[in-house]
Amino acid sequence: MQLLLIPITLYLGLLKAYVFSELTRAFSSCVVGVEMVGIHMATYGFSDAVLSYVVGKVGKKIGRIPFFVFSMVVDFGSYAYCLWWDPNLESAWSIFIIYFAFGVTDGIWQTLTNVLYLEYFEGSHDVAVTSCVLWSTLAYAL
Repeated sequence: MQLLLIPITLYLGLLKAYVFSELTRAFSSCVVGVEMVGIHMATYGFSDAVLSYVVGKVGKKIGRIPFFVFSMVVDFGSYAYCLWWDPNLESAWSIFIIYFAFGVTDGIWQTLTNVLYLEYFEGSHDVAVTSCVLWSTLAYAL
């Protein structure tokens, strides 16, 4: 089971590393200035927290698969937008949408990944959480 969870956990770490480093550097601080980084990250954190709560409540009723599919589609759309968007001041408002979208998907990925680790390693939660943090931190370093 651990081998099946490693790619998801690595992706979660890579997603957070992208948001905290490249998205902040290339889009937030370069387009509108360093003074807006905190507001953009607050948008990310707000959407992350709200979706984590929603997934925890609604996930029991509809299952994990729709959330995983939705998160993948939003992530690929966000990456594509970042790739093809020409950053300028006229469309600087869209940075909030990018951060909101990445917060939504991080709330889904993080919540469901933690639930998977705790379900699959029911007898040893401390080892499961440590393993999850290990692989996520390794992805930060990558």
